[in-house]
Amino acid sequence: MEKQVLGYQSPLYGRRTMQLKIEPFNFHEAQEMLPSIDKKSAFALYAISGGIPQYLSYFSKAKALKRLL
Repeated sequence: MEKQVLGYQSPLYGRRTMQLKIEPFNFHEAQEMLPSIDKKSAFALYAISGGIPQYLSYFSKAKALKRLL
């Protein structure tokens, strides 16, 4: 997709002024987003979400892993 959007043939070619590479959270950062969830369940959610903050935010208010899934 990056090639299609920013490639030579794209209308956006040469217009990009900056590029940020945002990495997923590590487990400890992800666990901080899930304060009401026990460590075992937090790890399972981290594995499911891949540490992506947006996905973790879906789980942040829930308490039971089985209910989330």
